[in-house]
Amino acid sequence: MKSIRFYLVVLPLVLTCCNTPGAKKADNGESQGLVDTVDTVRQELALADSDELIEVMGPIDTVPQKPSLEGMTPIGSPSFRRDTTVNDYHISYVAQDNEEEIIYSSEDYYFVGREIIMDIKYLNDSVLHKKLTRDFFSSYIPKEEIEKYSIYYFSLDSVGHNGNVYFCLNVCQPDTDICYEFQLSVSRTGDIEIRKLVEYYESDEM
Repeated sequence: MKSIRFYLVVLPLVLTCCNTPGAKKADNGESQGLVDTVDTVRQELALADSDELIEVMGPIDTVPQKPSLEGMTPIGSPSFRRDTTVNDYHISYVAQDNEEEIIYSSEDYYFVGREIIMDIKYLNDSVLHKKLTRDFFSSYIPKEEIEKYSIYYFSLDSVGHNGNVYFCLNVCQPDTDICYEFQLSVSRTGDIEIRKLVEYYESDEM
C-alpha cells in the first residue's frame, strides 16, 4: 500500500518536471547545437572536396586552333637534286617539299615547307646522311616565329683546305624577303657547325 502511494506521488512530479518549459528549452538547445555541428561538418567536407578537385584538375591551357586547309590551294617549290665530286668527296643533296611543314596564309592558299636530304662520302666512306628542316635552326629563330619559316635556298659553297664541306642556305618566310642566312659546315668526321651570317627583313622604304 505504501509503495502504491509512493508511485502516485512521485510519478506526477517527474512528468511535471519533464514537461516544464526549462526542460524543453534545454532539449531544444542541445538538438539545435547538434544540427549546427552537422551542417558545419558538411560544409567543411564539401569545401575540402572542391579544393581537392581544383588541385587535381590544375589550370586549363587554351590551345589555339589552326585554320582548316580544306578548300585551300597548296603552294610548294620545285624539287631539285645535285650530285657532284670535289677532291675526294662525293656530295649529293635533294631539295623537296615537306608535307609536315605547313605555313598558313590568310588568303585561300597555304605554303608547303621544304626539306633537304644530304649525303656526303669521303673516299667511299659515309661521312653524313641527314635530313634538314627548319627545326634544325630553332636555336637561331624565335620559337614563336619558326612556324612561319622554311628552308628556301640551299647550295654547295666549297670544300676547304681543312677538309670541311661548306654550304650556304636561307631560311625564309615564303613570298617575302624576311630571311635568315646561314653557313653550314660538315667536317670529315660528320660534325655539323652552323654559323648565322645575316638576318635581314624587307624594307618599306622606296
